[in-house]
Amino acid sequence: MTTITRRRLLGGVASLAGVSLLPACGDDDSGSSNKLTIWTFSTNQKQHLEAFAAAHPDLDVDIVSYSLDDLHERLLVALTGGTGLPDVTQLVLRRSDEFFRTRQFFDLTDTLGPLEKDFPPGYLLGFNGKIHAFLMGPGNMGLWVNREALARHGIDVDTLDTWSAIAEGGRALKQATGGKKYLFLQPGGVDGFNYFNGFYHSRGGQWIAEDGTVVADTALVADTLDYFAQRRKEEIAYRGYWAEPSFFDAVKSETVVGFGANFSVGSLTLPKNVPDQAGKWRLLTWPKWAADAPVQTGGFGGSLYAGLARTRNPDGVRQFVKWWLTPEGLKAQQQALGLIGYKPAAQLLEPEQPNPYFGQKIGADLAAVTLPPFSYADWAAVTKTVQYALDQTLLGKWTPQQAASESLAELRRR
Repeated sequence: MTTITRRRLLGGVASLAGVSLLPACGDDDSGSSNKLTIWTFSTNQKQHLEAFAAAHPDLDVDIVSYSLDDLHERLLVALTGGTGLPDVTQLVLRRSDEFFRTRQFFDLTDTLGPLEKDFPPGYLLGFNGKIHAFLMGPGNMGLWVNREALARHGIDVDTLDTWSAIAEGGRALKQATGGKKYLFLQPGGVDGFNYFNGFYHSRGGQWIAEDGTVVADTALVADTLDYFAQRRKEEIAYRGYWAEPSFFDAVKSETVVGFGANFSVGSLTLPKNVPDQAGKWRLLTWPKWAADAPVQTGGFGGSLYAGLARTRNPDGVRQFVKWWLTPEGLKAQQQALGLIGYKPAAQLLEPEQPNPYFGQKIGADLAAVTLPPFSYADWAAVTKTVQYALDQTLLGKWTPQQAASESLAELRRR
């Protein structure tokens, strides 16, 4: 039997509650077409989607770009109304569970099932025994540091191997610069929660198992919340996010000289936004939580492409998915996302050379770090509940222990 990530159909808190669980059919969807409409939120993938179109002149490919949030909300409206759906859409891993359980996505079990052995466990995604997609960029987190800027203030990046060392470095940087430079990042809102979750995940943390059971460790949640709260209290956290326009202005001015981010953000956006800082930045993979702790990272959440069940071009959907696993498609994945989970990629692609910007084989460096398994089951409920607890902790209204207990109790009541 094909092993895929199976999702439970739950009530509770969900942004797709009320969406029909059966694909609606209408006269406007009869027949077939050579048109393939693709929705994407990744601007850095547009050239690769155009490469797919060029390689398939028989298809009339229409690439439609939205912001990440806009795409998911538009898709929700289209699924609810049963019209205006694309043939293929990009999704973030964190929300794919919500969408797949509507049962309105194209069944790729026959296409991807035979390739199961070529993917790590959990990379084939779907619902109710079907496969709808494979995970592309897994979103592994890395710590990116401006080695040159830190050295000017007496901080040796080779000593930043634990999160306690990061805290010490942040305090030293504050003292040396009057609080004008930062080594630790702390976004707000939903992005802040997803960021926090990457840290919790790197400790082997889970929230809800695939069967719906709350499996989070209260002490681990509290300790991770405490780490974030202490960085806020010490005023050594930069309160911003890499998607904000001002973020790379802060990098250019060396206000931000270190930050944790998913692999594609560090490896792709640093060279793009601050090309003049080439040779200064370095990837430290991910610090340990204690000297004797395992070296492993967390995930910010990856991305994927999935077809819609109502497509009038099923062959086009299959061609699109399979293209990403060809040498050309794998190179596109590597350029757009950095890390590839498809195992044959190691033989199909040329051996990675040191990245000229960083002077490291950054893909190999981060891919070698363990990414613990993680369940995004009931993610809407987890986000709403734990984000509130995180906000209350950072505001000083709840202790980390209270926040952990309150949030997990709420999840158990869902």
